[in-house]
Amino acid sequence: MGSRCAGAASRVAACLVLSLATPIATSRAAENAAVGAGNGLAIDTSGRSPLVVSAKNYILARAGEIGDDKLRGATLDAIDNPQTCLRHRAAVDDAAKTRVMASLSAEGLVDPEDEAKFPGGLVAGVFPPVRQPGGDCPMLPQTYNSAPGSSFGGHHSYPGGLPIHEAFNLSSAISLADNYRRTYGHSNQSGLPEVTPVGAAPPKPDAAEIMIDQDIIIAAPIWHVGPRPSSFNGPPPAASSPSSTSAATARPTAMAGPAIPRLVRIT
Repeated sequence: MGSRCAGAASRVAACLVLSLATPIATSRAAENAAVGAGNGLAIDTSGRSPLVVSAKNYILARAGEIGDDKLRGATLDAIDNPQTCLRHRAAVDDAAKTRVMASLSAEGLVDPEDEAKFPGGLVAGVFPPVRQPGGDCPMLPQTYNSAPGSSFGGHHSYPGGLPIHEAFNLSSAISLADNYRRTYGHSNQSGLPEVTPVGAAPPKPDAAEIMIDQDIIIAAPIWHVGPRPSSFNGPPPAASSPSSTSAATARPTAMAGPAIPRLVRIT
């Protein structure tokens, strides 16, 4: 390396990349192979944020309105039970992972070129790290409350971004359903359809003249982000690489930027 790097200044950047590429790739691969130590910081930060806590309380209150007992129970367990079992990962050992990957490859559902692109390889992408892997009850690597809403640099990519993102989506879904009922689900005293007047509440779900399943309106937005507490895994607290897949290690002093709300009071 020394002989190749000596000489023209134009080679300095290339040599730097060559010298750092392997350690960085190894570090990122390690982050995706085990539960991230940074998850603890994410849990602490999100737990002290009124915005995150209020968002989660809103989601819980709405989830409690689901009429179907089984769906309501499963939904509340998924978002409010840190010990919830990831049943699809139960008893999944290395041999099982190999079989699944072979099946996905045979069906053309994975791109072999991504093996070299994804830290830790495709297996780490398809089977993100969980607590108690391979057992009867694997568990999430972090809580629903602490998970980001997207990857590093994406939307809501900070501790607690997931419940904030979900509270907005859920509120939007409920409002959209109410708007449909207001416009298409109400008739006047003559029996002719009309828009519900300003100042009057839209028809209740069970009284509207169009059928919109309120259980689906509430549950679907919640479940569409279900995998994110496991798919975004916080790296060690000291990590600062912008290529990290999670904002679980975001420092409180960085949370006042234009794209990130002020989650906690900084003293």
